[in-house]
Amino acid sequence: MLRRPMSKTIPSVDPLRRRSAGFSLVEVLVTVAIVAIALVGIAATQLVGLRGNQGAYYVTQATYAAYEMADLLRASRGGVLGMSPSALMPAVAAWRDHVRNLLPDGDLQVAVVNPARSEVRIAVSWLDEKQATGPTGGRQEFVLVTRI
Repeated sequence: MLRRPMSKTIPSVDPLRRRSAGFSLVEVLVTVAIVAIALVGIAATQLVGLRGNQGAYYVTQATYAAYEMADLLRASRGGVLGMSPSALMPAVAAWRDHVRNLLPDGDLQVAVVNPARSEVRIAVSWLDEKQATGPTGGRQEFVLVTRI
């Protein structure tokens, strides 16, 4: 009996198996698009956070300036209450310059509201360009009415 030599045959590849062997270009493009959209969302969230932090910094500086001005007025209480508004201006000129350096387009206004009750109104305003949308055009103000 003659034996036939075994032939080496190449196993046939199933068509379904051939398609699932790797990633197609469409799958890769969809994945890249999803990752890109996620990164844009993360960047937008970071930008909103930075805006909020900058605005909070300005409010903190304005609060500091107003309370510091109130302390300075309390230190010279007798003179402040007897002063006219025009005489009060030179007393706060140096502090106004400090506020202008501290805040963008900063301004400080001091007025005696009620001399009988020793009430003074201190307003610190500044321009917050990141909050420029709205009726104030980005102009923010911190007002402190206090007794000295």
